[in-house]
Amino acid sequence: MKFSYQLYSSRNFPPLTDTLKELAGLGYAEVEGYGGLFSDVAAAETLRRDLDANELVMPTAHVGLDMIEADAATVAAIAKTIGIGTVFCPHIGEDQRPGDADGWRAFGARLAEAGPIWRLNLIWRGASVLVWITLSSLSGTHRVLWPHTSKT
Repeated sequence: MKFSYQLYSSRNFPPLTDTLKELAGLGYAEVEGYGGLFSDVAAAETLRRDLDANELVMPTAHVGLDMIEADAATVAAIAKTIGIGTVFCPHIGEDQRPGDADGWRAFGARLAEAGPIWRLNLIWRGASVLVWITLSSLSGTHRVLWPHTSKT
């Protein structure tokens, strides 16, 4: 079993290069990135070198919807550079969350519109809502998955 470490947990303890070295020494094989690490493609190239130097991979990352909507092409280029296959679009404010099935479908369409050039999975997850929205640009469709919840 491979364990992955969410780098957001160490965001207040720089430098990242030391964190990656320590994680590799502890036996981690994977780490999960977050939007604050992805300022541009050049920073992603440096991060990729640091990951490679420590024999770590970053298959997943959390990237805010604002960053995705502002420049999906750059986010996709960063993901490709690092080797990220799945981007989780984390929490949105409760005041922005849809209140019904039609609203969630519209939100899924918003994600699809934000990243039509993606060649990876884009998933929205909410910490307090058991709803996952998955975008697969390979098929050009999105799916709204409705686990059992008391709110529909």
